[in-house]
Amino acid sequence: KTVERRVPSESIGHKPTSRGPLLEVRTTMPSLIIAGASARAAAFAAHHSGFNVATADLFADADLREIAVSTILHRYPYGLIEAMKKLPPGPWMYTGALENYPKLINRLAQSRQLLGMRGEQLRTARDPFAVAKTLRDAELPTAECRTFENPPATDGTWLLKPRRSAGGFGIQPWTAQLQPAGKGHYFQRRIEGTPIAAVFLGNTCEAVLLGITQQLTATSWAHAEAFQYAGSIGPLPLSETATDEFRRIGNVLCKQFGLTGLFGVDAIFSSDRIVPVEINPRYPASVEVLERVSDWSSVGLHVQACLDGDLPGDLSRTSNANTQACCGKAILYAPQHVTIDEALHRHLMENRGNARHPRLADIPTPGTDIPSQRPVLTVFAVV
Repeated sequence: KTVERRVPSESIGHKPTSRGPLLEVRTTMPSLIIAGASARAAAFAAHHSGFNVATADLFADADLREIAVSTILHRYPYGLIEAMKKLPPGPWMYTGALENYPKLINRLAQSRQLLGMRGEQLRTARDPFAVAKTLRDAELPTAECRTFENPPATDGTWLLKPRRSAGGFGIQPWTAQLQPAGKGHYFQRRIEGTPIAAVFLGNTCEAVLLGITQQLTATSWAHAEAFQYAGSIGPLPLSETATDEFRRIGNVLCKQFGLTGLFGVDAIFSSDRIVPVEINPRYPASVEVLERVSDWSSVGLHVQACLDGDLPGDLSRTSNANTQACCGKAILYAPQHVTIDEALHRHLMENRGNARHPRLADIPTPGTDIPSQRPVLTVFAVV
């Protein structure tokens, strides 16, 4: 059966009960449901932590099906309403870009325990103007934002960004040739520098930094378009001053928006300053890069933070200090229309490498139809 790999158009939190080194998480939770545009990374992390995993996403790729009960969503994201009814019992968590649908998340949370942030938290954390004000009030750097009703000069120094964003899709330099699509878009001042991201673990009251990565965007060899997320490299060692600034940013945002479990902060590293541009209040895409060179379980930590408010020590002090190990992942996009035949599928599966830390992931099933500029698979390298 031919499946089109589409890209989306667009909690439980308690006060901390303990704080210390928490590298191994033990749980008696029988199963965990993971839903989102792509569930593979979080599903593998959960599987290796001992969970029985079931997923619902856009792809249900071949490698994911080996370790999880996998359901493909032909009507994303609202097909989750029916899909969740057919999945095994157990709590659930979400990956990108479900954070753009707070009403749907609240509806799903009515019938199944949610490990993550509910709609009311998502609405404020995903509001770029609320984020910018929070950072300004804390005297932290921030990128200036404007509403569609107050357009800036069309000289390319501003970006037109969709409010329902994911993976950099739909972001464009603001020029005279573009027209904002009403309230669904906003403007953000363009910051020159290196795209980076930090992964945090929060419990609504405080956050710990798990690590920092450099973001790959507009990577021509991966056929990624401008601003499109194409992978991560990390841990990224920054100066202690810059890393401390990231820690403060994470704590300020966590307290203001009640962030629970794993969350990410995308930023631009400019003139030795961290300038946040977006919060990703869910399992971040870059966390598996950090996890590969560390000894902690991302999903295990997420579950424990959501259930009990438990946080580990600052794991970035060990992961980012380990300059002997570095992991990179790249998402390869189709330069043209591609159909995965049986021979190509078999070749990818045979050359994916170690099951726990594969070289290739997100491997499409035979017959998958991939339009141009849609993701094909993920490639890893560790040095």
